[in-house]
Amino acid sequence: MKTYEWPNYVQVAKQYEIWAVEWRNNPQNIKLVVIVQSDYMNTKNPVSALVCPLSKMFTPRCFVLRMSTYVYDFGEFTVLIDQVTAINTEALIKKVGELDFEEKRKLRRNLALVMGFMI
Repeated sequence: MKTYEWPNYVQVAKQYEIWAVEWRNNPQNIKLVVIVQSDYMNTKNPVSALVCPLSKMFTPRCFVLRMSTYVYDFGEFTVLIDQVTAINTEALIKKVGELDFEEKRKLRRNLALVMGFMI
């Protein structure tokens, strides 16, 4: 298991960017995630970030909980909106893409529905 040294962060992720990360401190388990934490918090608290993981599996009937997106060089993925989690920003490896305008709008709306927020 990898141990992170604090505060050794150098990467600042922006909201709606897609990043490759070391999932659960395991260098052999690389996953893609969408950053959902606001840019204000990303600059003020760069130690952790709220993310939605991406999966290759597709569930067609869960339109609020799942959202499809295409990641260049990686293929089609499903954003797992109901599995929002926090990660250590030292687990960020590299930015691999960003959601387009319509995907950002849909993700923001679906997150608001899942979390019970008004937009």
